[in-house]
Amino acid sequence: MSSALGSLLFRKTVQEEVMGNGLLIAEATALPFACRKLEGNAVNIWLRFHHVPIATFPARETPRSVALLENCRQLFPALVPVRHVMEVALNNGNPITHPGASLLNAGQIEAAKGDFFLYGQGMTPGVTRVIEAVDQERIAIGRAVGLELVTNAERLVRVGLSRPGADLYETYCNSEVLPAVKGPSGIMDRYLTEDIPFGLVLWSSLARTLGVATPCVEGLIEIGSALCGKDFRARGITVERLGIDGLDALELDRFLITGERKEEL
Repeated sequence: MSSALGSLLFRKTVQEEVMGNGLLIAEATALPFACRKLEGNAVNIWLRFHHVPIATFPARETPRSVALLENCRQLFPALVPVRHVMEVALNNGNPITHPGASLLNAGQIEAAKGDFFLYGQGMTPGVTRVIEAVDQERIAIGRAVGLELVTNAERLVRVGLSRPGADLYETYCNSEVLPAVKGPSGIMDRYLTEDIPFGLVLWSSLARTLGVATPCVEGLIEIGSALCGKDFRARGITVERLGIDGLDALELDRFLITGERKEEL
């Protein structure tokens, strides 16, 4: 459950005899719940998500994965099967929101020393316009592989994090959950150190392969790398690491469904 095409990396790592034993590798866009760890072994759960896209690699096995998870419906109450794991990866809300909002609030985040609320304090109309630009680039990547993705504003409503608004800013303002979410704790928080290399770098790599322009995504990667002092492109997930470089849109779609490259068919 990585929502960053981790299923492809896992399949590359495990031995062929393990795969031959009927192992299913699925991933979903998010955890089943909006939650934060408290002290000790306690967890604060704010919301049970209403809509969690899931797929198996290869996608022809998704119905079998979903059928197995039906046996533990209390833990996974809102799974929605989608075309393939690319649709899962491109529906991950964290890279859409976290990097841009965190970078634009970096000064406040560092000054707050752990006492900052990104959604309650950092979501201004200008910040949300940057998030919308990232969102449009994400949607364009999806369209290049035949996926019609919903906007981030609609995604927030679908999962149950907010009520509809006139625009993305108003949708964030309508949320009864997000303003109370504390974080990020600093510039080396997962909002940047995970969501850039395992989110935006992946989207950038896919975009270049598919011939999609993503100037806002590219800018956030570069600024985030400079801010954190990390080469996120070198550390991140790319089509080369996933073994899907050199595939055009149709070949990629077929590979994600069948698990076989053209030369293997």
